[in-house]
Amino acid sequence: MKLKFFLSKIIMFLSLTLIPVCVFGLLSGFYIRAQVQQEIQEKAQMVTERMRQSVEDLTTTLNIHKIATSSDARFHLALLSALSPDSTENIDMSDLNQAMQNLYYSLTIRSGVLSVYLTIENSPYFINGLSRETFENAIDNSWTEPALSHPDTDFFQLRYMKKNKFDTQLQPVVTVYQRMKYKELMAINLQPEYFNNLLDSISDYEGQVLLITNKDGQIFFHNHNAELLPTFLYQKESYLRSFEEISQVAGSDYFLNSGEFSGNYGLCYLSMIPRREVFRLSDTILKLTLVGGLISVLVSSLLAYLYTIRDCRQIFSIIDLFDRAERGEFTPPGRLLRKK
Repeated sequence: MKLKFFLSKIIMFLSLTLIPVCVFGLLSGFYIRAQVQQEIQEKAQMVTERMRQSVEDLTTTLNIHKIATSSDARFHLALLSALSPDSTENIDMSDLNQAMQNLYYSLTIRSGVLSVYLTIENSPYFINGLSRETFENAIDNSWTEPALSHPDTDFFQLRYMKKNKFDTQLQPVVTVYQRMKYKELMAINLQPEYFNNLLDSISDYEGQVLLITNKDGQIFFHNHNAELLPTFLYQKESYLRSFEEISQVAGSDYFLNSGEFSGNYGLCYLSMIPRREVFRLSDTILKLTLVGGLISVLVSSLLAYLYTIRDCRQIFSIIDLFDRAERGEFTPPGRLLRKK
């Protein structure tokens, strides 16, 4: 009976301390995770909006120059004269040079634009910036090949080229192809590093991966964390798997956000945030809460044990006193106090 009474008392004391701690810990965990989920959605939207503004600023500039160039009849006539197979090296290119200066400087003033090419169908020449080159002797003489088989009028393409004759290795470049009104073909070569750094500057989480691709998954721009992506997310070099496939195989490890930018270039974005990074702070808080709860349990157990022992001694002494009185035994008060 004494043991049963002792256990009931210690359970009561522990319940008074453990239940609040457990309830507080669970509510804190759920609340923190809910807040983190809401925060990640808001930040993902903000990052997507900044990506959208940067991409639309670029594509709007490209479209403005395309429209201006396509509608300039004098520019078209000068281009035909300069790029005709029958043109000579001594041909007067003053009109074309003037038009190309306006186009070239207005484009290359933007950070990230390397060069501008322009040619017409079946021409052995093309304009590179402010000079005319032959495809036969040019360093980058295969730049028109992607446009020959591509179904779209305007599109982005990742290529590899030598930026000058002294380069020993091919360098990646993203080329924007634009077919114009009179079958001209313009190519604006972009420097991937500039846009990669831009994506680095707008990422919010450590380990967050930001990618800009086309509908086929070809990666044009990425932040430095793209190097951390596992290889099974790629279908081949520089090509990601479809978003549905990525969601199936990596959805449990990443928060995914994807979509398509507006415009006629078919550009898409993908944001991947590791869950371990998102919940790092909340998990730390939860662990601290659990450690605090464990310390509270230990302290509460010790206090519950001490207070229960004290109360039980007092109660058992009183019970013992009544038992002795019932049996006709008498214990002087001083001796009873000494027993305590």
